[in-house]
Amino acid sequence: MACWRVAGLPVLAIGDNTFGGWLQDRFKVWGDDMKHRAVMVSWALWQVRNEKVWKNTSRSVKEVITLARGNFDQWRTAQDKTFIPSLYLLHPGEGAEHWSAPGGNKIKINVDAAVFPDLHKFGYGWVVRDASANLISAHTASKVGSIDPTLAEAIGVREVLSWIKATELTNVVVETDSLVTVQACRSTVKMHSTFGFCIDECRTLISSLHDVSLCFVKRSANRVAHHLARASCLNAGCSYSSASASSNLIDVILLDLV
Repeated sequence: MACWRVAGLPVLAIGDNTFGGWLQDRFKVWGDDMKHRAVMVSWALWQVRNEKVWKNTSRSVKEVITLARGNFDQWRTAQDKTFIPSLYLLHPGEGAEHWSAPGGNKIKINVDAAVFPDLHKFGYGWVVRDASANLISAHTASKVGSIDPTLAEAIGVREVLSWIKATELTNVVVETDSLVTVQACRSTVKMHSTFGFCIDECRTLISSLHDVSLCFVKRSANRVAHHLARASCLNAGCSYSSASASSNLIDVILLDLV
């Protein structure tokens, strides 16, 4: 009740109604800002309750409201379609417009993601090539859920890093055209959101891998992974080798060599 008041939300007697029913009635008369605040405060209270149950830790009213407002601000930023990520965290040579084979004995993995709102799905795909530009393998995956494209991109990167760890690969360059994901992985900012939790997992995986780097490239340098991500809707859970790759996939790969 104290959190509700500090957040500027009206506290009314629920009576015989459930909280869910009462909130539905409020949503019929509240504006968007009030609705958003109510959702974020409820979510923060739920998280704090879990911390009390599982970790026996408690938070003050001020901490709960700070958590709710922080997540609300992050959500509003994520909805801002005019937001353009800064390039200051990029390394020299990043942002390539054309794909190039990795140097030395390195392996290059390109990854991309796609969302399919009409099907309530999202998917991702990645392609693995050696220093001679030969196809080693390609993979697709699809999951049920309607999520933001930015989160889908981060999940794709996380899954590639997990696959690298499981296969014990080293000397790997991972390329993605998601600038936000690359920036977030290199930043030390803690984000209390689903995207932030996914980025935390990416950071942990990168720190546990040997000689594996994550780099940003333009979409034009990531077209094979983009092709696989778009195809993941129909060809989910598929793995290809140079011998089993479809003619369409081979054609897209050959375009990178032109």
